[in-house]
Order: sequence, then C-alpha cells, then structure tokens
Amino acid sequence: MKEQKEQEAVLLQNLLDAGCGEDVIEKFMACCREKETSLQLQVLCRYRCQLLKQVHAEQQKLDCLDYLIYNIKKQKKENADDL
Repeated sequence: MKEQKEQEAVLLQNLLDAGCGEDVIEKFMACCREKETSLQLQVLCRYRCQLLKQVHAEQQKLDCLDYLIYNIKKQKKENADDL
C-alpha cells in the first residue's frame, strides 16, 4: 500500500512537472486507479499534442522576431557601408 502511494506521488509530481492542469491530472489518475492504460495513453497523448501546438505557435513568434532582427541588422550594416 505504501509503495502504491509513493508511485502515485511520483506520477503526480511528474504530471505537475510536465505542466498538466487539474483536469488532465484528474483524468490520468482516474485511469490509473481503474488500470486503464489505453486511456492513460490517450490522456497523455492529447496533452502532448496541445503542448506541441503551443511550441509551434511560440516558434512562429520567434521566427517573426528573428526576421525583424535580421532586417534591422542588415539595414544597419547597409547604412554603415554607405558611409
């Protein structure tokens, strides 16, 4: 029983470290109690997909900033070369 509590604590911490919200954690832990590994995987894969979409959105923002930085540096260099 103690080992099961420790495993649950480790799982919970891992889910928190992954940034899972209460709803994901509750669904996942319910699946754990019911030993529904297929549903556990569904919950985790769904959350992973959400995170990946966020990563891609943030990457697009970085790409936009990189483009602006590149253009400013290029313009600065061209202005310096004109002198």
